Amino acid sequence: EPFTSEDFRTFRSELVSKISDTPHPLEVTITELIPRLGHALADLRASSAETTAAFKQAISAQQVDIERLHHGLERAVIMLSESIERRDRADEGRAQVQQVVMSSICALAGASSTLQSTHTHQHEQQQQTLQMLVRLLATSTLPALADPSPPISHSTPSTSAPSSSTPVPPLPMRSQEDSAAAASIASDTKRPSASFQPPPMPTASSVPAASSAPPPPLILLPRTILCIAAKVNTVSQLAVEWYAGKDGYMGVLARLEAKDQALDAKGAAARKQICRWRRVLGVLEELERDRGWSRDTAARAMDTQLKKNKHGLRTLADNIAKDDARAAWMALLVAAT
Repeated sequence: EPFTSEDFRTFRSELVSKISDTPHPLEVTITELIPRLGHALADLRASSAETTAAFKQAISAQQVDIERLHHGLERAVIMLSESIERRDRADEGRAQVQQVVMSSICALAGASSTLQSTHTHQHEQQQQTLQMLVRLLATSTLPALADPSPPISHSTPSTSAPSSSTPVPPLPMRSQEDSAAAASIASDTKRPSASFQPPPMPTASSVPAASSAPPPPLILLPRTILCIAAKVNTVSQLAVEWYAGKDGYMGVLARLEAKDQALDAKGAAARKQICRWRRVLGVLEELERDRGWSRDTAARAMDTQLKKNKHGLRTLADNIAKDDARAAWMALLVAAT
């Protein structure tokens, strides 16, 4: 048999020895790949370490920049807030001083217009001085304001209706003959003498007698927001000024809708005042709408509650700025009535 021959045994032994000496292909592949894979992993580890270090450095630099920017923004916000507060305080101070000055001039003008003087020339000079003061105040501290009504002329009474856009014309000046006659009358009446002679009767061109002289012209200040605020102390007064108007003017609401420049509503203090008024009037309108009260009844009820609380309009406007405080105050008002 061939498989038992000596040749076959020799071939078999050689084949077995070759097979035992030849390595497995998988072992060869693994043996070659493992070193390469190890080198690749080492390179990847080094690259990853470099990338991580660079990323950490970039994050640190970015955090430093963010902190620096954050501190800069904080300083800018603080400076801006302080600047706004200083400006608001300055506006409030100017508004308060302006209200005091306007009230004083209103009172002075009203008192001067009610006085009667026999020295008509001197009285007219006083009226002209007051009128000049009013115009100076209107042009220096209240820009774009105008007097609502021109002064009454000595020769022809004014019949024009008041208007918020009519500028204040200067008072008419007397002629030299009138001034001389007035000065002569004043000097003659003050000179004590036994031979005193009464002055001649004035002619048509001379100064009229004090008893027949027309009343002095009224000096009306421009009715701006701040001028109105100086005189409004109750809800009833505010309702009249806001809806109906006063002294021949339309209401503040109508003037705002008409963009009346003479109202001077663009200043910071004026805008704050309008905002406070709207809060108070919002309560008034809600009482009219929900409770069915008339405007006068609601205004009187609010004034009564303010007197009980010993508050003014500004305090009320600040207290009802939030909805819950406003609802609580209205509940007290309704319960009190």
